Amino acid sequence: MLNVYRFITLLIILSFLCVSCNKKEKTAEDWFDEGNSYYYEGKYADAIRCYNKAITLSPDDPSIWYKKGFALYYQDKYTEALQCYNKALELDPKNINILTAKGALLYTQKSYKEAIKCYDKVLEIEPSNSAAKEMKGKALEELSQ
Repeated sequence: MLNVYRFITLLIILSFLCVSCNKKEKTAEDWFDEGNSYYYEGKYADAIRCYNKAITLSPDDPSIWYKKGFALYYQDKYTEALQCYNKALELDPKNINILTAKGALLYTQKSYKEAIKCYDKVLEIEPSNSAAKEMKGKALEELSQ
């Protein structure tokens, strides 16, 4: 009877070990999704922490760099945000959303000529993009003053 109890105890211990072994490590997508949750709650520091973990696992994903750039932008960390946008564009040079975000950041920093270059690239890809047309017009207006 004692052997039966030992056997059952051993089975229970092994089942717990198997459950703990099957715990899945978070993927880049998991970290990205968690970061987005924090981002939409306005918890930008937490979002950036998650995006950094996602980047560690998937450094060539432009969407992670893009969203990290946005979170940094909302923390007024413009230089770091610009670095993220540049990295995202290095990975996906024709992404209109990233180009537009970079242009908006440069406009905010009063780097109007550089912002215009971003908007021109957007308009090369999508000539009817009304947001790029509008922002380019505003940047040109600022330059003329």
